[in-house]
Amino acid sequence: MTDVKTLLNKRRFTGSDLGRIEITNMSLSFKDALEGNPNSKPFIEISKLQTLINALDKKQLKMYNNYIEVHDWITVKYNISQTHFQQAQLQLKILWEFLSESVLAEEFFTYIAKIDADNKPPIPEMIEENSLKVFFEENAEFENSVDIVTLAREAFFTSYYLLKGYNKSLELIAEEYGIPDICIFKRDFTKLQNQIDNFNELTKSLLDKIQSGEYINTPEIKKRKLEVLKKYFYSIDVSDIKPPQNKVNEVKSLLKDFKAFRMPAQDPIYSILFIK
Repeated sequence: MTDVKTLLNKRRFTGSDLGRIEITNMSLSFKDALEGNPNSKPFIEISKLQTLINALDKKQLKMYNNYIEVHDWITVKYNISQTHFQQAQLQLKILWEFLSESVLAEEFFTYIAKIDADNKPPIPEMIEENSLKVFFEENAEFENSVDIVTLAREAFFTSYYLLKGYNKSLELIAEEYGIPDICIFKRDFTKLQNQIDNFNELTKSLLDKIQSGEYINTPEIKKRKLEVLKKYFYSIDVSDIKPPQNKVNEVKSLLKDFKAFRMPAQDPIYSILFIK
């Protein structure tokens, strides 16, 4: 397919040409906004583009409108991806906070254990409430705590999978319709990966310090805390999370002749690629 930039040299434009130009305009404007470019210029002036669109016959106008459906789809799905990106970050933060507060509790318990019995300060209620002991079955907060971390982990993976499906859908659309610039709308996983790495490192650090005896616990408490970490705070691995090839192939076939954007009642791309 002809490179989008070479289209501007054509004397006559098809609906497909103008559709690709329209979406490229949107993509480059978005790129400029991301980069804070105050002198953003469209790929082609809007007034000129509209003049060219008005000159299309009915057949070519219908083809142009196919691309407008793609344009609208990208806009809606970008907003959905933004919500899930924030959701994934939030769920990681919830898991991180449980761990970081547990680290503070372990530091405090160890500090208290080293003080003479006559001089020991009382353990603040907040320290007890934020320790790994809330994951002991006899603790009053056990069920609530387990629900929170279990749901946080599940919600994170749900959002992460959706984001991978969203990115893959943009790659497929860009390739099928010759509009590579739409990949600017893909989600960057750098921030999420950093959060995942930090969570995994903190989990390992806390587990190692309890295991080695750096944090003072009785043998029984030590055993139970290690069980809690291994059961509820095991490492997060996203290396294999992606839509399977059979789903990718299914969407590829639906993109032919814009079938995916003409199906009523549901969004097939969303239901195939975004939901595990």
